[in-house]
Amino acid sequence: MRGTRLLAMAGLVSLLAVAGCIGMAKDEETTEAQSAGEQLDHDAIQDEIGEPIEMFHDHTDPAVHNQSHNLEIVAYSDLGVDVGEDGNGFADFQFHEEDGEELAVVAVDGDDEGGFNIVDVSDPQTMETIGTYRIAGSGIQEAVWSPSGDYVLMNVQTIPPADEGAGDCQVCIHVVDVSDRSNPELVSRFPVDLLGTHNIELETVDGETWVFYTGQPFGSDPAGNYVGIARLVETPAGAHLAKVTEYRHTDTYQQQNVSSFPHDTFIEEHPVTGDLTMYASWWDGGAITVDVSDPAAPVEQDKVRQWAPSEELSIHQFRPEPNARGQQVFGYSAPEIGQLDNGSGVVRSYDLTDPANFEQVGSWQLPGNVTIPGQYLMSPHVVSPHPDQPLAAVGHYHAGVWVLDTSDPANPEHVAFNERTGGPGELFDGDYWWKKPNFDPEGYIPNIFRATWHEDQIWVTERGSGLYVYDYTGPTPGDGEADPAPAAAR
Repeated sequence: MRGTRLLAMAGLVSLLAVAGCIGMAKDEETTEAQSAGEQLDHDAIQDEIGEPIEMFHDHTDPAVHNQSHNLEIVAYSDLGVDVGEDGNGFADFQFHEEDGEELAVVAVDGDDEGGFNIVDVSDPQTMETIGTYRIAGSGIQEAVWSPSGDYVLMNVQTIPPADEGAGDCQVCIHVVDVSDRSNPELVSRFPVDLLGTHNIELETVDGETWVFYTGQPFGSDPAGNYVGIARLVETPAGAHLAKVTEYRHTDTYQQQNVSSFPHDTFIEEHPVTGDLTMYASWWDGGAITVDVSDPAAPVEQDKVRQWAPSEELSIHQFRPEPNARGQQVFGYSAPEIGQLDNGSGVVRSYDLTDPANFEQVGSWQLPGNVTIPGQYLMSPHVVSPHPDQPLAAVGHYHAGVWVLDTSDPANPEHVAFNERTGGPGELFDGDYWWKKPNFDPEGYIPNIFRATWHEDQIWVTERGSGLYVYDYTGPTPGDGEADPAPAAAR
C-alpha cells in the first residue's frame, strides 16, 4: 500500500461550513507500527473520521461533498458519455486482460437508451473508450465478458406495459460480438421473464461457459422468481444462450408479507471444500449458498435470514472473500434500502467455512445518527473484499465509498471514506444523470453504484458522472494471514 497523504486540521476547519454530507474528518501520519501491519488504533481512526454524514443539506450540489480520509482520487473519466438529466449514466463494470492490454466493459444506463462502452484502462490516467453499443431501453446494469473476450452479455430490464406480456423481448439478455472492439454487433437475444435480467454471472466448468442470471419480480410472485442457468454456445456463426435449468429457493415466504426474490449472485470455488458455490442474495429471503459444481443440477446448501441488528434485510449482494484465512472462510452482504427511519442499513459478515452450515457473525453501519429518509439516499448496496488483505470496500450510494478493516469479521471497523466527485484536483461541475423513478425527484451526487478492488486500487462507478480510481492511503491491518483467528471463530 502507498503511504498516507493527510489533510491538515486547519484546512478542515475552513471546510466545515461547506462540508454538506461530510462533517469533520482529519488525517494524521500513519505510524511505522501500523505500516508494518500491527494492530490498528481504531479508536484514534474513529476520532479522526468522526460522524461525517449529515442529513440536511443540498444533496444535488457536488461542491458540498468534498472531503475524504485515507482515500485519494487518482483518475476519473466520463468515458465520452453524454451525462446529464437527458443523457446517460453508469452502472456495473468488468475487466478483461489480453495481449498485455487491460480493457473494461462498462454498463451505460439511461432513461430511454443504454448499452455499454469498451474502455482501454491500461493506463488509468488516460482511459479511452474504443467501442460502444447502444439500444433503446433502460434498466441496463450489467455488461460482462465471455471467457474468450469475443462476446459481451448485457442485461435489459425495461418494464414492459402489461398488455405486452412476459414474453416481450424488450427484457432480454443481449449477446454482442465484440471481437472487433470498435464495432460491437448484436448476434442474439435471450428473453427473460417479466422484469428481465438484473444480474449476470459467467463461470467455466469442464470447458463449457455457464451463465447464471437473475430477474427481479415484484414481491413473492413465483413467475421469474429464480436463478436461471444457461450455457453460452459459441459457433462460427455467432453465439447464443441455451437455457438448461433453474434454481428456485425452497421457501417463498408468500404468507409472511416479505419480498423474496434473487437479486445478485456470485459464483466462486469454495477455498476449503473445493465445491463451486453460488452465493445468492435473496432479498428478504436471506443469504443463500448453493452447490453448483454441476450447474445443471444445483443443490441448495444453507440460508441465513437474520434481520438483526437492522429493521430491514433487503439483501442486495452476498459475496465471499476470495481466499481462506487458514481453514476459515468469511463473506459479506450489503442491503439496498429505499427508506429506513432507524439506521442506514448494515453490512453483515458471515462465517462461510462450512457453506452447508454458515452463520452471521458481525455487522457494520455508518457512524452517527444516519437514516434513509427516502429515495435510497443512503444504502450500502455493494461490498467488495480485497483479494489479499483484510479490507473491504463499500459503495454506499450518497454516503460515498468506505473501506472497512475486516481483520476481525465479527467487528468490521471503518478506516477510510470518500464522498468527493470529480477528477484529481478538480470537483465535478455539471449536469448528472440519475435513475428514475428510484432516485426522483432530483437524484443526488455522489451516487455510488459499484466499488471494487482491482490491483490494489478501488475502481468505482458513480451513477451520474463516470468511472473513478482511488488509492487507499491508510494503514494496512494485520498482514493478511489467518492469525490471529477472528473473535467470532475463537
